[in-house]
Amino acid sequence: MGCQQRLFVWKQSSYPSSGASDKEPTCQCRSHKETQEGTRVVQPLFLGKMINYVENSNRTDIAALHEAYGYAAGLSASVLVWAVLHHLYFCHIQRVGMRLRVAVCHMIYRKVSVTRFHSVYLP
Repeated sequence: MGCQQRLFVWKQSSYPSSGASDKEPTCQCRSHKETQEGTRVVQPLFLGKMINYVENSNRTDIAALHEAYGYAAGLSASVLVWAVLHHLYFCHIQRVGMRLRVAVCHMIYRKVSVTRFHSVYLP
């Protein structure tokens, strides 16, 4: 199973979840971040071609109109791809951040409870 074949692999979670399934998707490949950045680079190019069509358009040229439709479709597709990949990336980052927050809170709680225990029972 290569990185190009599947973006997500199901693995057993190390933390019990409250949901119906203990499995969670984790990203095994980082190419979606490069694809996300690539779509952001292509969008101004498509937009520039569409503006060029509007500025220099000949209303009777059907080939130029179909070319402009192609640029509009490319711009729409790149925005859609960017939105999906952006959501997946930030969903993953948010989960990592929440796990770090829980770990730090747990560490602080343990430190405070140990300190309170020693302060009560030490002379």
